[in-house]
Order: sequence, then structure tokens, then C-alpha cells
Amino acid sequence: MFPGMLFRLAGRFGCVGLAMTLGLAFAGNAQAQPHKATASSYCKYFCGPPGPRGPQGPRGPQGPRGVTGATGPTGPAGPTGPQGPTGPAGGTTGGGGGPTGPTGPTGPQGVTGASGPTGPAGPTGPQGPTGPPGSGGGTASLCLPPSTSEYGAWSVSLLSTLEGPQATGDAVVSYPIPLCEGEVVKHVYVTNAEVKTETLPTGCIGSILEPVAEPGYLCVFRGGGAGAEETQDKNAKFFNFRSVLGAEDLTSDTGELVVFRSTEYNENTPIEKLTAAKSPVRMTGEGSWVVTSNTTAPTVRP
Repeated sequence: MFPGMLFRLAGRFGCVGLAMTLGLAFAGNAQAQPHKATASSYCKYFCGPPGPRGPQGPRGPQGPRGVTGATGPTGPAGPTGPQGPTGPAGGTTGGGGGPTGPTGPTGPQGVTGASGPTGPAGPTGPQGPTGPPGSGGGTASLCLPPSTSEYGAWSVSLLSTLEGPQATGDAVVSYPIPLCEGEVVKHVYVTNAEVKTETLPTGCIGSILEPVAEPGYLCVFRGGGAGAEETQDKNAKFFNFRSVLGAEDLTSDTGELVVFRSTEYNENTPIEKLTAAKSPVRMTGEGSWVVTSNTTAPTVRP
């Protein structure tokens, strides 16, 4: 009965249709019964040979565009192309250039250059005008003007042995500018003690280093250097002033002598042997002096 049914179906659907019908029928049952025969096995016995290949059907429509693929690697650089033609020349400067800018600041001073060679001697210039007449009054020498001071230093030494002879010494005060003729000044000896206590005699002020004399005074200051202190004098003392001619207390226009003697002294009959109490004699004196001319003294010596 089953083969007859198959012949009837084949007559109705053809061998191919029968094979497809049986394939679908057996495909659903293949999962439950995987070892049963499939439709292809029946078609092998009941289907005829394949027919000839049919003609190619018409080309179907173009499918949608696919996605863009990944970028490929960069290719090698191509050869350098030929040089292009020279471009046209540019325009010329118009208006002959812009205006000159402002002057810049002065730069720093450069280093001093080397001294150049000495140039030739110039010509002798014209003689200058004659100067005004001098105050000397021709050939006469100058003398110390009124109320003018001059300064200097002095020193003296006395020495005699025990029971030796009397001793005397003169400190020289020499005026660089002589006093005018007829000038009379008072001579003042200023002791070191008076300087230290600032009890200076009339006409003298100041100090050893800065002695000052009032007009008409000669002030001789006793100093106090090492070994020259008055307290170190032994059997010696200041005696008086004398002019260079030997007259006592006489004003000399060139200077004065400041006389020191041993305490035991005889001017008329010199002592050849001092007593033991008055010897030996030892003294070193030094100091400064200043003389100031009078306010009305003449200015020129004849």
C-alpha cells in the first residue's frame, strides 16, 4: 500500500516535489528517530535523473555598500619633481625710503687711548704786561709787616761734672723775616709749668704746638719732651734774653738769644770749680717761640 501511495504522489508532484515533501516529513521526525531513512534515500529509488542546467537568471539588484576598510600603509615618497619657473619680480621701494629715525642715546665712554707723540714746540707767545710795583720799595729788603707773626723752634744743652766749671748755653731764636728798624718787642719766657697749668704771662697765649704772641711780644715756650722736662734740670736754669750783640733785653731785628746758666755762676770771674752742692750740672731744654710785630711798625728797613 505504501509504494502505491508513493507512485501516486510522484505522479502528482513529480519526483523532485515528492522528494522535498518526504524530506520535510522526515526532517521533523529525524530528531526523535535519527536512525530512520531520510527523504534522499527514497529519492534515490523513486526519482529520475537530474534534468539539464537551466539558463542563467537575470542579474539581481546591487546590494548595499559595505563598510569602509582600514587605511593602508603610506607608500614610499615619490621622486622630486622638476623646478618650477621663476616668479615675477617684486615691486620697488616707493618714496625713496622712510624718514630718518631719532638719534639714539650716547653710548658709554670708551677706554682712554694711548698717549700720542709729543708735538713740536709752539711759537713764543707775546710778552705779558708789566706787573704792579712791589711793596718792597725798590732795592730795600722786606721786614715783618705790622701785626704779623712768625714762628720757630729752639733747643739748648748744659753739662758740667761734679765740682766742674760753671756752665752756660744759648738757645738761638732766629727771625726768618727781620723786624723793622725801630721795632721794640717784649721778651717773655714761658715755663713748662705755666703751660701745663694754663697760667700764661701777659702777652702770650696758646701752647707749645700752637704758640701765640700778642702784637709787640716775643714768647719763648719751654717744652716737655722726653728728658727735657724742667723738673729734670739739675743745677741749671733760665737766665735772661740777649741780642746777638750781647746786650741784655735789647731788641734785635734778626733774632734773640735765650740764655741758660748753671745755678752757681759768676760772669766777671768764671768759677772753675763748683761746689759739691751745685754740681754736677745737667740740662736739656727745648720748645717753640713766636714773635708778633707791633701794629704801627714800619714795613721797610732802609
